[in-house]
Amino acid sequence: MIRTKPVLSPELERIIHLFEHKAAEEGEACREFLDILTKLNKAEPGSERYLTLTSELSTVASVLQAKARSLQAIDDELTDALPDDD
Repeated sequence: MIRTKPVLSPELERIIHLFEHKAAEEGEACREFLDILTKLNKAEPGSERYLTLTSELSTVASVLQAKARSLQAIDDELTDALPDDD
């Protein structure tokens, strides 16, 4: 059986592209979070470096939250743009 690529509307293609782009951004922010966390775990608790890293980690966590909300909104938009199965 030969499978053909589904024909997508330009709007659906736009939303899918946006979702993929935002998901990649989220992945990059996750890598940044893990990098800072690794550095934090190596720093001396209470040191200036440690406190700087806790602040950086908190900032990246806030960015992750915002990016996750954005990704969820795009997912909702994607779901709404799918054709009905009628």
